[in-house]
Amino acid sequence: MAAILFFVSSLGSAFPEFGLAPIGSMGPSALTPFIVYRILAGIGVGIASMLSPLYIAEIAPPAQRGRLVTYQQIAIVSGMVVVYFVNWAIAAQGDDAWVLSTGWR
Repeated sequence: MAAILFFVSSLGSAFPEFGLAPIGSMGPSALTPFIVYRILAGIGVGIASMLSPLYIAEIAPPAQRGRLVTYQQIAIVSGMVVVYFVNWAIAAQGDDAWVLSTGWR
């Protein structure tokens, strides 16, 4: 279910008009479906973040259970740190006007 929500939300975030109008034709009115698709992504993340440690804890041998769930949490935090530095590197490539017009893409 989480994977389906991720898939639908990624398509909808890339093309908010998907299923509503020709791609690129809605303009600013595509903001509402974009927000709906982002909410679906949040629900998918919530489901996955609850089920991943649960699944690991269920299938892991008792002696390794805590270590494996810890690895999963470390992977999440490490990903956040990497994204922070990637965003910093993108923002360092231009001034504020460039970041707002081009860098965010």
